Amino acid sequence: SGGAFIYMNVSNYGVAKADDGSRFNLSILTIKDSGELTANATKSFVLNASNITILNSGKITGSANITALNLIIDTSASIDVSGKGYAEDSGTGKGGDGEGIGAGGGAGYGGTGGNSSQTPKGGPSYGSLTRPIDLGSGGGGAYAAPNSGGSGGGALFINVTGVLNITGSIISNGNAGVRTANYGSGGGAGGSIYLIANTFAGNGTINASGGDGGNKSGSDGGGGAGGRIAIYYTTRTYDGEIIAAGGIGPGTAETGGAGTIFIKSDNAIYGDLIIDNNGNS
Repeated sequence: SGGAFIYMNVSNYGVAKADDGSRFNLSILTIKDSGELTANATKSFVLNASNITILNSGKITGSANITALNLIIDTSASIDVSGKGYAEDSGTGKGGDGEGIGAGGGAGYGGTGGNSSQTPKGGPSYGSLTRPIDLGSGGGGAYAAPNSGGSGGGALFINVTGVLNITGSIISNGNAGVRTANYGSGGGAGGSIYLIANTFAGNGTINASGGDGGNKSGSDGGGGAGGRIAIYYTTRTYDGEIIAAGGIGPGTAETGGAGTIFIKSDNAIYGDLIIDNNGNS
């Protein structure tokens, strides 16, 4: 539900669930020992804190607007909103629905979703590459298989005025399509990761990739497109992975298009735009 606290500790497999629109105003937030702060899919909350530490398999799993002085994500910890975006057959970039036809198309967001191996097409791209705030769209469902398309990734905005240290992971991947009795469904698109940091540090992983299409021997679902990542910083020592690739289209289905990665230093006039599908076409 949210509220104003001096200190909040979520630990020992405990789960704190935020209602849609909840606001947490904290001095210190610690999430550890497999503790979790979460919200339902497509819902989000606001988190303001001086210091946030996530460690020892702790995690945040709800779409969120986070403002902090310092944010540390330790090696085994994560902020992971994979599958927290739009569900099957929904969102601006929803994949083509295979109901009554066959396999489902992959969802689009940062790129175009992959076509299925049959008639249903992949969904279109949409949204901003420099200020990404949208949810990832859902993949197309397969024939006679309700809710089979992969959900899209959620949306994260994180503004850190001090040090953002990521040795764990920040993830907003789309979910994979599934293999039903006769057809594969489409993968969901990756979501949004929008970071602003004074010091951008660590060697972890930042990933907003699409989900793979469902594999069904010639009746395959299309891969979901990669999402959108934007990172603004003053000082950078981060040297970990940054990925926004499309999900694999099995068989004759298409792999989802690459998403976008935009990175800009405060001292630069222009930013760098990276479009990399991780070696897949």
